[in-house]
Parts: sequence; C-alpha cells; structure tokens
Amino acid sequence: MKFIKNVIFDIKYGTLKNVKLFLMPIIIAVLIFVDIFNNSKMVSEIAEFSSKISLGDFIFYTYGGIEEYIPSPDNPFVFPVVWMVIYLSISFILLNYPVKDMHSVGSQILLRSNSRVNWWLSKCMWNVLSTIIYHGIILFIFILLCSIKKIPLINEVNLDLQWVLLKFRSDVIMNNLVIIPIKIFVNILLLSIFINLLQMTMSLFIKPVFSFLAVAIIMLSSSYLLSPVMVGNYGMFLRYNWIYEGGVSFNTGVIVLVCLIFTTVVIGLIRFKKYDILDKD
Repeated sequence: MKFIKNVIFDIKYGTLKNVKLFLMPIIIAVLIFVDIFNNSKMVSEIAEFSSKISLGDFIFYTYGGIEEYIPSPDNPFVFPVVWMVIYLSISFILLNYPVKDMHSVGSQILLRSNSRVNWWLSKCMWNVLSTIIYHGIILFIFILLCSIKKIPLINEVNLDLQWVLLKFRSDVIMNNLVIIPIKIFVNILLLSIFINLLQMTMSLFIKPVFSFLAVAIIMLSSSYLLSPVMVGNYGMFLRYNWIYEGGVSFNTGVIVLVCLIFTTVVIGLIRFKKYDILDKD
C-alpha cells in the first residue's frame, strides 16, 4: 500500500505537474513535421523523385539516426542532431526530479515509509512512465497532424524523401525497405528507458549534470560506431539489419537492453540503500 502511495505521489508531482514533459515533445514533433512536409514539397519538384509521404516517413526521420560511419577524409562525421535531441530531451527533462524530491517532500515520505526499496522502485516506475508518455506524445502529434493534412496513417517509407532528409549513401539500403517493423518501436522505448534509468542511477554516484553528460557521450559514441555493444545503435533505424547487412539485430537489442535495465535498477537500489541523504547538498 505504501509503495502504491509512493508511485501516485511521483506520478502527480514528477509527471503530471511537469509541464516540460508534455510541452517539449509537442514542440519537437511539430518542428519535425513542418520540416519534413516542406522538404516533401521540394522533393516533388524534382522529376525523378516521388513526393508521396505517410506517417512512416515522419517516424523514420525522427528515429532514423545516421548510417554506419566509415572514417575517411572525404566522409566527415555528420552529427545526428534530430536523433540526439529526441533522446536527450527526455533525459534532460527527467534529470533533477529524483534529487530534488530526495531533499524535499520525498525525504519525509521516505522517513515515514521507512523503505528505501519502495522509494527507489517508485522512482524507477515514474521514470519509465514519463519516458513512455514523452515518446507517445511525439507519435500522437504526428498522427494528429497527418490526419489534418490528410496524409496516410501507414508505416510505409518514401526512400527518395528519406535519402534527401537523412543523406545516407545509395548503397545503404540493401534490403527492400518498404514497411517499418512494428517491433522496432520496442527497442526505441527500451533504449530511452535504459539511458534515463542509467542517468538516474549515476546521479547517486556523481552530480546529475555529469550523469547527463555521460549519457550524452554514450549516445554520441553510438552514433559514431556501429556495434552491438554501443547501445545507442538499437535506437536508430539506419543501423538495423532489416535495412542493410551488417546492422544490429532486433532480438539482440531486446536482450541487451532488458538486461541493462534490470542491472541498472539493481545497482541503483544497492547504492541507494547506503546513500547518505542528509550528507548531500
């Protein structure tokens, strides 16, 4: 019962009253929609390209990331701005609530419940729920705007348009990409949940701002290197083997991310049990 009260408290004050959690994904989704919609008009003016777009194009561009980077003098590394913004915005939004709560009202709840396990697991559930809401809002805005503009609500992808937007090499698409596999969205959520839980756990060891920087470095490194070990690859469409040979596997991603989430929660719990709240400023 005390655990449920903790969860309700975190949802009320950490989620429902967090304006940025609801406003930021709306702004991001609208900007992306406008960008793609305008680019589709530009593409339509080029005779050899098809201008047909669907909901899948907005999703693919948002979570597409970048192709495998092969260092060479004539191939500079292109920073995946949109992809980084999508994942790091929610990390930044969730950065300070657990620490602030720990040193304010949350500390009183912690003392009354006398259970650090409940407090920590409640924060983990708040973290997961907030992450799902964030990505859910982005998808909802895409669906809403596509409906208004009478754009088909299907997950097909216009490769001509994506080639213009993401600027990947023509030889990247080795498989016949037509439909975005629904299962890929599982890994998108799992990756975002993992890095947000990792950030929260690291905040028990270092200052929150440094934990955010650490997560940013992990994601940037993943965009630079294609490897099953670099977890950020599981959140980029252009890094999957359903697009081209040599990409990461969905099944491997699920296993890796679930194991990392579980490990992160356990490490955080062990650390929090010995965490000196009164000694922290």
